[in-house]
Parts: sequence; structure tokens; C-alpha cells
Amino acid sequence: MLRDEEERHSILESELWDMPQTVLMLSYVHLPAHLRRCFAYCSIFPQNHEFEVEELVLLWMAEGFIQPAGARRLEDLGADYFHDLYSTSFFQQYKNTSNKTIYKMYDLIHDYPCADLQLYRH
Repeated sequence: MLRDEEERHSILESELWDMPQTVLMLSYVHLPAHLRRCFAYCSIFPQNHEFEVEELVLLWMAEGFIQPAGARRLEDLGADYFHDLYSTSFFQQYKNTSNKTIYKMYDLIHDYPCADLQLYRH
């Protein structure tokens, strides 16, 4: 037990956690499959691509990434998926010139899904 506690403390004190990319990559790797699929889809857009949540959810729906769950509307489920990803710090929120809330994927994590897909090809 003491060894486990020492290892855990060593990991927590590691410089690894000072690197934002590492933390983001760990967050990506541990996403549930349904969120990972939706997030990976976002990598088809160029870096700095701006979008509204509703627009992205409709695209996810068209691809079949959002599965019905009870009486909830697919749009509501998709919005929940997005907010789960947003709360993991994968998207940046801001207001555009029309004062609309828009989002874009952080540059640091844009290529993670592409790299992940490359692993599955080999």
C-alpha cells in the first residue's frame, strides 16, 4: 500500500502535468467512445474554423453519431455531447462581430484525432 501511495505521489508531482499538451492528450484518450467519435469529426475542419453549437450538432446527427436515448431529442443529446467536450477544454468560446457565441477547436489539440486515426490504419 505504501508503495502505491509513493507512486501516486510521484506521478502527481511529476513535471508531466506542467505540459498542457500532455494533459489535453490524456483527456482525449480517456473520452467515452461516443464523444471521441464526435470530437474526431471536428478535425476535418481547418484550424481556426469557427462554428455554432447547433451547426455542429446537425452535422453530427447527419453522420449518425448521436443515438436516440429515450424521449430526448437528438438536438438536445448533441448539445449535451458538445458541452461535455467543451467542459474538457477542447473548444474555445468567444463572441464574433455579430455578438453571436461561436466556438473553435484549440490549436493544441486539433491534430490529436488525426494522429489517433493514423494509428488505426496500421
